[in-house]
Amino acid sequence: MDKLAFAGTFILGAFIISLVLSYDMNILALGDDTSKSLGLKVATLRFTFLILGAVLAGSAISFAGLIGFVGLIIPHVSRLFVGYDNRVLLPVSALLGSIFTIFCDLLARVLFAPFEIPVGIILSFLGGPFFIYLLIKGKRGQLYD
Repeated sequence: MDKLAFAGTFILGAFIISLVLSYDMNILALGDDTSKSLGLKVATLRFTFLILGAVLAGSAISFAGLIGFVGLIIPHVSRLFVGYDNRVLLPVSALLGSIFTIFCDLLARVLFAPFEIPVGIILSFLGGPFFIYLLIKGKRGQLYD
């Protein structure tokens, strides 16, 4: 329980700060010049978001282990449902990520009933092909440049 409280404190704090700064994330997505013209300190915000991402990822991995495919799959799927507004995308990604992880954990426990396989294997099995799809989709526009 102490590990949960320690990691949970960092996760909750960084997530709340990310929600507060989500409007600035939306503006920063417009580009550096537009963000600067709207009054944002681009370098400071980029550094802040880098630190927030590192704290969120490090805290989650320190508690739950290497189940990183959730972070690759769920934000992209969430964008399909709610769009690119980070004010909505962050909470929806957190909710869908937890639902997806619980679903994969349930599969890991039920799939081979008397035995339990690690949930990371199920997540990797589902996340690997999606990650390859994202790589191919990203390279598609660069093939003929």
